[in-house]
Amino acid sequence: AAAAASALAFAASSAEASLTEQKPDDPPPSGPTPSPTPGVDVPANPRSAPGMLGVEGDDDGGMPDSATLKKKVTTVTKTVTTTTTTVQESEAATPDAEAPTAAPSAVRGYAVSQYNANKPIEDKASSVHEDELFVGAVLDGHGGWEVAEFVSTRMTAEVQTQLKEADAWVGPSVEEVDKKVGAALDAAFVNLDNQWIELVRQFFNQGFTHVAKVGSCGVVLVVRPDKVVCANAGDCRAVLGRKEPAIGKRKRETVAAVPLSIDHNCRDPREQVALFKAHPGEEDVVLCASPNVCYVKGRLQPTRGFGDLFLKSAEFNNDPTRKGGVMMPEPFSPPYIQVSPEVTIVERTEKDQFVVVGSDGLWDFMSNEEAIAFVSERLSKTAKGKKVQEVADALLEEVLARAADDYGMTVHALKKLPPGRRRRTKHDDITVMVVAL
Repeated sequence: AAAAASALAFAASSAEASLTEQKPDDPPPSGPTPSPTPGVDVPANPRSAPGMLGVEGDDDGGMPDSATLKKKVTTVTKTVTTTTTTVQESEAATPDAEAPTAAPSAVRGYAVSQYNANKPIEDKASSVHEDELFVGAVLDGHGGWEVAEFVSTRMTAEVQTQLKEADAWVGPSVEEVDKKVGAALDAAFVNLDNQWIELVRQFFNQGFTHVAKVGSCGVVLVVRPDKVVCANAGDCRAVLGRKEPAIGKRKRETVAAVPLSIDHNCRDPREQVALFKAHPGEEDVVLCASPNVCYVKGRLQPTRGFGDLFLKSAEFNNDPTRKGGVMMPEPFSPPYIQVSPEVTIVERTEKDQFVVVGSDGLWDFMSNEEAIAFVSERLSKTAKGKKVQEVADALLEEVLARAADDYGMTVHALKKLPPGRRRRTKHDDITVMVVAL
């Protein structure tokens, strides 16, 4: 408990220290703002389009400037240049004929691989594996790393707490259990967002208005021997690899991509309908630079996530550096985005092989099917630990190869670009988590 409290205190102090680095009432940077050119195609990575970056090196999550629109776990972490990889595997106990049968393990192994575009990286990941329960989280920050860091250091513990307090895995029926699990995950997301609000309020009221514009998408994967659960808010993604039997001319089994999440992005017609319904009469509630690049109130692509308080509450709309003294002019009827996740619960079968979880830096360059096929070709039925890490690293390298190819570069040349604005125009921060079931 003391160690956990110390870790939380460190995470909070790190976030607070970063928030205070912003000068109160800083004026916006001067200089010309790029304008869109009619008829020009959106780049391969639309989130890196011109006019969609904040201060040097910061990803604002697709916030354009005004001119752009019309058991026991062993963890080993190593850092090589700008690539961070994390190996995590279960330690098998020494067989003992007299010992009771061990509880089934939730996963065989899991690994995380990351590569930064921003400086510092705004993606964060965390995980914990305790015998029958695995909890993993991927956070994709925008406008800064602080929200992603704040949430990632708390998420696994918060999920465990909410599941335990709700006694979520016990119920008279599968439906009742699933309902309790979904409610527990929703509570975890909402609680962490509320904690962030309390932290931000004290700085915002002192003039550090930037803190209200920092946010993060987030996806959580919960695995038990009988269930795979995903809670998602934003455009991170989780996909299950499930075997399909040989049919007809197909002589061998294949591994199908089963989506565990749906992107919450303003380009999605479903999200646009919901926004217009919730804010009648506000024609600017959805503004699009192209059919595939749209923004909530012209400011943010994700429609769910942590932080981004200026789009959630009028309390955080004041900004003396802007005309009129507000970030968002009238009409303004927040909240426009929400933190409550969309929860998917799947009953596990012997055909379920692995799950790929990633920030949108992965999904900008690979479809669900491509990612699942890539991992399936490289991950054996018994792979765990270091082998899972090799697959996660290989998937990351494939994303970088595709990014380089899109811009007519070699991977070597792409990696030589310094982190920050130059690298960010080619790709986003990339986080890959591979979980072997």
